[in-house]
Amino acid sequence: MNTLGQLLAMSFTPADAERSRRFHMDRERQRLRDWWTTVGTQLPNWQYARFGNSDWVVRTAQATLAAARRWEPLSGAGLVLCGPTGCGKSSAIVARLHAACADLAGKLKATAALPALPSVRWTTEEALMRDAYRWDSDDDTAAWTRAQARPRVFIIDEVGFAGGDRAPTGRTPALMAAVNARYDAGGATTITTGLSPEDFIARYGAALWRRLSERAEVVDLFKEAKP
Repeated sequence: MNTLGQLLAMSFTPADAERSRRFHMDRERQRLRDWWTTVGTQLPNWQYARFGNSDWVVRTAQATLAAARRWEPLSGAGLVLCGPTGCGKSSAIVARLHAACADLAGKLKATAALPALPSVRWTTEEALMRDAYRWDSDDDTAAWTRAQARPRVFIIDEVGFAGGDRAPTGRTPALMAAVNARYDAGGATTITTGLSPEDFIARYGAALWRRLSERAEVVDLFKEAKP
């Protein structure tokens, strides 16, 4: 006598299999669209910042592009880009995230499956400070600090322009609080900064630099730019 499994297999026609495949693909495509909506709406709307845009590529420092292409953001890896204004640090990060989404779409088409999609946060040092210092109570501050450790991918742009080494009396500077929370949780942090590593340490301290650099590739574009 046929088992239930055999009966089900007999009743599952090729047309049923095709409908099931299409349903699965539609669901995975929607999952990718939803994920990219949460990521893309955080990023600067720089339409030019794409690796396929040759006009932007030729204007961007090649060392910056190479560092961004090496970076595997969806793995949770960190990247510290130190370099002068105008070398394309921020736009290269944006381009790499768009490329990562395109890679996922390609994998979905090839394999009909997506991996787990990581949570991503993009902010600036100034925005991080505004967010952190609006809380007054110790409980709220602690909750804010814990929240910084949750995203798998955490990017802080334009570090060094907002005075993030300072904080209200009795508070840990927001940058240190966020990076330290992530470090303690085993996570990395990606930053762009117009400070050299030496100037960064002088302003923010060796403790913060260690928490960043131990979990990230550090690229000193000041040295890369020298002949």
